[in-house]
Amino acid sequence: MPVSGPHPKRFLRRCGFAAAVAGLAFLVYVLFRTDPSGHWQAFFPKCMFYWGTGLHCPGCGCQRAIHHLFNGHLTLALHYNAMVIIALPWLIWEAVRASLLFLELPVPRFMERRWRLSGRQAMFIAVAVTAFWILRNV
Repeated sequence: MPVSGPHPKRFLRRCGFAAAVAGLAFLVYVLFRTDPSGHWQAFFPKCMFYWGTGLHCPGCGCQRAIHHLFNGHLTLALHYNAMVIIALPWLIWEAVRASLLFLELPVPRFMERRWRLSGRQAMFIAVAVTAFWILRNV
């Protein structure tokens, strides 16, 4: 006979998710309040690829770009890393959708369909990221 009442695994999953969201909210607050290229620079993690090679990877500048985006400076955000600013809406969409599925909550009808990439689209993205990587180091 099944046990009725709250599901302990679901409760623990939701507690863990709440802790992760609290941590993410703290990171968003820190990125909003402190400039990663200012006097707080030592606090933020460094890019190991840049440290080892002196070249920028496709992700270099993300922290500064998101900081300036949070503070309403879109042109500065695009200057530091245009690729992450362009991809941010899709990343947020997928994070919200995955969170609802993880928490076993109903997914709104407009979010039911998952954006699936075809092989051609995936190849286009790979070429675009590679071109961005090369052009930002030229």
